[in-house]
Amino acid sequence: MNRLLVLPLVVALAGCGQSTYFTPPIATVKAIQRVKYDGQQFQDLVAGKTQAQVLELLGQPDDRVRPEPEVELWVYRHLTYNKISGKAYDAGVVDIRGGKVHQAYSTIDDTPRSKRP
Repeated sequence: MNRLLVLPLVVALAGCGQSTYFTPPIATVKAIQRVKYDGQQFQDLVAGKTQAQVLELLGQPDDRVRPEPEVELWVYRHLTYNKISGKAYDAGVVDIRGGKVHQAYSTIDDTPRSKRP
């Protein structure tokens, strides 16, 4: 007799595993988690580093742009923030020339300076 009562209960609870909570897309979660450095910290972190050292520190960039044969711009989205306002910049850009960091900067859109019209 107990088996007859348990079976409907199991069937009724089978669909209860679905979450009613909102789960943001993984890309959004990663973007939120990546906001780590204020603009100056970002510049200081990568200043004078080689490509390999930057990869070790920050991982693969979200985008790579080659505006000129000897220049490569690595774009890291949502990695930096404005120290005064606390708001995230759209991108931190690492300008690499000759295999080393030439400069690094943050931008309010994710278009590197050399790619803007």
